[in-house]
Amino acid sequence: MMAVNTARITGAAVTFCFGTVVEILQLYGIPFLGKTYDPLDILMYGTGVVAGIIIDLTIIDKFEKRENT
Repeated sequence: MMAVNTARITGAAVTFCFGTVVEILQLYGIPFLGKTYDPLDILMYGTGVVAGIIIDLTIIDKFEKRENT
C-alpha cells in the first residue's frame, strides 16, 4: 500500500518538474512546447498536481480498497 502511494506521489512530482522545466526553458527563450513564459503556469501546475494527489489518495484509494475486499 505504501509503495503505491509513493509511486503516485513520485509521478506527480515528475509531472510538476516537467512542466516547470518547460516554463524555465521558455523563460530563457528556448521554445519547447510553447514560446511564452508565464509564472502563473507554474502555480497552476502545482495546483493541479496537489488536487490530483488529493483526489488520487482519497477518492481513488477508497475505490481500490473496496475492489480488493
